[in-house]
Amino acid sequence: MGKKRREPAVDPSTGKSLPDGVQYRGPRQYYARKLVNGKRVSKTYDTARKASDWLKTVEVDASRGVFVDTTAADKHKLGNVLRSYQLEVLADDPDRVLTDREGKVCPYSPMRPVLQPMPTELLGAEREIGFIDVILRDDVCGIRMASLTGADMAQFRNRMKIAGYAPSSIVRRLNLIARAIGVARLEWGIHIATNPADAKQCARPKGADVKRDRVLLPAPKMMPQAPVANAQEPQLPAVRVVTGEILPPLSERDDFMLGEEERLLRSCALSPTPVPDPWLVAAARLAIATAMRQGEICALEWPHVDFYERTIAVLGPERANGIRCTKNRTVRIIPMLDDAYEILMGIPRGTDRRVIKLDQNALKMRFRRAVKNAGLVNLTFHDLRHVGTSRLAKLFKDPLTLRLVTGHKDLKSLARYFHKSPQELLEEARQALGRQPMLLIPSNDVRSADEDVA
Repeated sequence: MGKKRREPAVDPSTGKSLPDGVQYRGPRQYYARKLVNGKRVSKTYDTARKASDWLKTVEVDASRGVFVDTTAADKHKLGNVLRSYQLEVLADDPDRVLTDREGKVCPYSPMRPVLQPMPTELLGAEREIGFIDVILRDDVCGIRMASLTGADMAQFRNRMKIAGYAPSSIVRRLNLIARAIGVARLEWGIHIATNPADAKQCARPKGADVKRDRVLLPAPKMMPQAPVANAQEPQLPAVRVVTGEILPPLSERDDFMLGEEERLLRSCALSPTPVPDPWLVAAARLAIATAMRQGEICALEWPHVDFYERTIAVLGPERANGIRCTKNRTVRIIPMLDDAYEILMGIPRGTDRRVIKLDQNALKMRFRRAVKNAGLVNLTFHDLRHVGTSRLAKLFKDPLTLRLVTGHKDLKSLARYFHKSPQELLEEARQALGRQPMLLIPSNDVRSADEDVA
């Protein structure tokens, strides 16, 4: 006897036969499944027709070899992907409990269980873990990956704008989400056509990639006056303060006639008060002379300084994995120029291996106070790297050679740190034309001929 033929399943809601491969699981729940390349794929729809159409589409795509399994994308939400990225890529502690401002536990679990912390080679992993903690509180994390679109990410971007985030912070978080989705597409079976957080799908806010060009300005130069018969020597006007006190003319005030570099180094030399030490002024001078980063200067040790060969080994600070490296995960050897040699020779040794006996936080706070005491505005310690790079460019004309000294990853990054003032460009043009160098006249000292005669 042959096998008894199975009766087709009947849809209880309509009384009609269900298509092959479709099961009725309850009101508006039609479960479709099919075996593709040895793996069973399934999906649930609200009508039997939709489930049947999906089965036909799967069969056609499988025969053409273009079938993409979206089961994981239908199941997991963006919050699950970000939580997995925290644990598997950023080496977050799996036992850490995530809570929001109201103390509620984060509802998103990782895509697959992680029992112990995993090693990571990413720099700044702890900071990115904190970024994701904030992102997980947003509604965009509740959207399933198969349904996530660039429009959803644009709404998330707009919510950050309304919350007062700076353009650079918004770009940093969008790029972080894009990286997490990229890993999920590559390694975790999240098969979606495009990355909705990519810049091509979600536009970045303008003003995030503004090139910072803050450098130390030189001392103001007085414009030479042509001799005029029976004319008094021109004087800069006195300055009136809000309190009514009359200050001396600018030409008689030493602090205002100094350049920003001299004012900054003088203020650094007097920090901290009331008992100054040599570390802050030495760190600032080293940053200008070598264009080293703040972390590299704080991590510099005397065994890395070779006075005989006149070289400095820039190892960078110690990372989470115990390896010392710079921001670009490299170790570079830079020449010790005369300025750096003089600075290092003047620093007291002591028993500590460190050249600058300050950590990054202490250096940052002391520098801020010194900048304020010097009367400077909008100047950070990292701006000294811009100054140093621009000065080293006068010695190392080849940008590839300059990049080896400054430690920039590529020429595009190097270009962000190289600045020339309009006066320097004008001077180069004059020299190229074979003319005499022009006098550098600051804008606040420019006067018309009629005013001079008067």
